[in-house]
Amino acid sequence: FFCQFLKEHGSLLEKQSNTEPLLKALHYLLLISEVDDTEISKICLEYWNALATDLYRESPFSSTASPLFMSRPVNSGTPARLGFYQPVLTKVRYIMISKMAKPEEVLVVENDQGEVVREFMKDTDSI
Repeated sequence: FFCQFLKEHGSLLEKQSNTEPLLKALHYLLLISEVDDTEISKICLEYWNALATDLYRESPFSSTASPLFMSRPVNSGTPARLGFYQPVLTKVRYIMISKMAKPEEVLVVENDQGEVVREFMKDTDSI
C-alpha cells in the first residue's frame, strides 16, 4: 500500500514547497526495505526500481559520466530532482547490495600432485 501510494502520488508530494513529508515517507520505506522478509523486500524493490527508472528517463547519464559515481557531491550539473533523491538512492544502494545473494567463494590452488584445482569455500566471512 505504502509503495503504491508513493508511486502514484509521489510526484504531487515533490511539487509541494515542504518536501519533508516525502523525505519522511522515503525514510520509512528505507527502513521497511531493510526487513528480512523476501516478499516485503520485493515490493519495496519494485518501488525503488520505478523511481530509479523515472529519474533515469528524466536525465539519462551522459557518455562521460559513469553511473558508478552517483555518490559524487551534488553540483550545478546535477538535475534538481536527481539531487533531491541522491542521498536516498545512496542508502537504497547499500541496502540492496547487502541483500544480494552472496556468491560461493572459489579458490584456485595447487594440490599435492601439482595439479591446479578449484577449492570451494562455504564460509566467506572467515576469508
